[in-house]
Amino acid sequence: MTATMTSAMSEALTWLAEDRDLDSGLAGQALSELMEGRASESQIGAFLMGLRAKGETVGEITAFARIMREKSLRIRPKLGATGRSPLLTDLCGTGGAHLKTFNVSTIAAFVVAGAGVPVAKHGGQSRSHERLRQRRPAGSIRGQSASRPRDRRTLH
Repeated sequence: MTATMTSAMSEALTWLAEDRDLDSGLAGQALSELMEGRASESQIGAFLMGLRAKGETVGEITAFARIMREKSLRIRPKLGATGRSPLLTDLCGTGGAHLKTFNVSTIAAFVVAGAGVPVAKHGGQSRSHERLRQRRPAGSIRGQSASRPRDRRTLH
């Protein structure tokens, strides 16, 4: 991460501060810089909060999806060689709950694979949740005890 803002991120933050929609090129460049580790945590926070405050547009989300696809790791599994389905089922588990429960997406992967369908299982948030765990006391959610929710009416 750099101490100074990169050009696309700087411009995107300026546009967001002015409540302007990002064009697809700028949105894509800013996300590229973010995904390549060239934006600080404060820049990432400002970028995401600016998008949320303004409201994300279809064009911005489309540009973000394009960049994420470009930067994603492609796998080329060998399918069909064993007489199984040539299809691949993609299951994602976030692993972010940190509850003492079983992982539903992992169980689903076992069931689908047991039925003879190849499965690609991956996760989404465990790294970000690990960083949060390191910064907060055990059992703490945004500075509150997990055993004492702020509004009990939201619990079911």
